[in-house]
Amino acid sequence: MSWAVEWTRTAVKDAKKLDATIARRVEQAVARLAEIGEGDVKRLKGMADILRLRVGDWRVLFRLEPEAGRLLLLRILHRSDAYR
Repeated sequence: MSWAVEWTRTAVKDAKKLDATIARRVEQAVARLAEIGEGDVKRLKGMADILRLRVGDWRVLFRLEPEAGRLLLLRILHRSDAYR
């Protein structure tokens, strides 16, 4: 199944702060996840519906909403900040 990708306002702000190379890698990883479901994804403990996609040292926090058929991007953070 292919997912529609939606970005929250916060995720857009996070993406604008990234270096161009990192931003491109994140966008490619999100597109691959949305299209074919591939990526280093884990469910976060203590946050029932939040998952993370690992892209090098960066983490994309997102929520899958199957009823809407969308992947909602919440944050894009460095791994040192993502789990606080």
